[in-house]
Amino acid sequence: MNEGAAEGIPIYLFNRNSGAGREIVRFTGDPKSPDNRAKLEAEALDEFKNGRDKSHGPEFMNEESVRAMMVVRANQMTYLAASPAMLQALIEHINADITPVMRSRAGTGEALGPSAGAMNAAMVGAGEAYLHGVPMSASEALQRAGLRPLQPSPGDDTMDSVNSDVAGLSAILVEDARRYIEWVDLAYAMDLNGMNSSITPLFMPVQVSRPYKWINWDSARVLDMLKGSYLFDDDKTRIIQDPESMRAGYVRQGSAWEEWGNLRDAVTIQMNGTEHNPVTRVNVSPKDSWELSTPQAMKYYVKGSAANNNQWGFIFSNANWDPYPLSNRLESFTIALANMDVAVMLRQEREDAEGVEELDAESLFTPQAASYGVRGRRHQ
Repeated sequence: MNEGAAEGIPIYLFNRNSGAGREIVRFTGDPKSPDNRAKLEAEALDEFKNGRDKSHGPEFMNEESVRAMMVVRANQMTYLAASPAMLQALIEHINADITPVMRSRAGTGEALGPSAGAMNAAMVGAGEAYLHGVPMSASEALQRAGLRPLQPSPGDDTMDSVNSDVAGLSAILVEDARRYIEWVDLAYAMDLNGMNSSITPLFMPVQVSRPYKWINWDSARVLDMLKGSYLFDDDKTRIIQDPESMRAGYVRQGSAWEEWGNLRDAVTIQMNGTEHNPVTRVNVSPKDSWELSTPQAMKYYVKGSAANNNQWGFIFSNANWDPYPLSNRLESFTIALANMDVAVMLRQEREDAEGVEELDAESLFTPQAASYGVRGRRHQ
């Protein structure tokens, strides 16, 4: 990035401003020259200090959430043009158990950097932080941990177009959701066993006739939990088909598992890539892809010099900060979870009703159905 600026390449957020000011020149020439370096370092330090004011609203009281964001950002930063000192400072904060105070409201979630702002502030000793769970000023936390405040390098102040807040929370969700759906599978097996249910919907011929792999997998998982149960014996009192909340649990659970898998994959990609604008790719050549040899691409080609060990590459503006690959998966998982939980709730109500049978749709307006409705309200 420094070499590109020295070669006169326009670089978004660095030697050009951002947003509507993207064509406004911020500085010219080598950012490491004495005049430029002093100015850019002062601007970066000021930006880091102001990071404490980039969010508002209630504080994240769960340190686990904030630390997940820190770990995700540290991992993502390996794909950025951040200075080694900045990355090392963030790692040191994680290892020293320093957690910045972070507010839960800020930008739209589209890489506006609210979580990055709090982390940046703590690294230079501004704002508030926790050390081993004890609140104090960030400067005191650094002193007690034996760490020096960071002096950001030119360009470090541009490294906050990240969605590490969303990715960090999503990573926790993936693990919590996995445990939850595992318990739902077990509860479903217990419900089937407790209600003397028909388990034919779980059988292999049923599954292969509609080969949704996650649904087929979940039905086999639940069936294995029931192996050895009396449900595999003949029982003249067992009905041929149970209500939907009993017989279709594996469909909704398998569908929830599928969306969980999609969410897990999206979070994995999000944590192991860069959403920064611009993207900097070192040692990528014009010959690597046809479009890179075109005049438009070559405007952003860094030829390299002895100052950067003769490394070459490209710096391109982009829209990688757009979070929809992950946010769409989050929304899909939420819908799948709600559909699954409806069946879970209905099974709970059936068991609370002390064995009262679930009614068919055509019976919902009978006096008998009305009496069950009153009873349901009383239970609620």
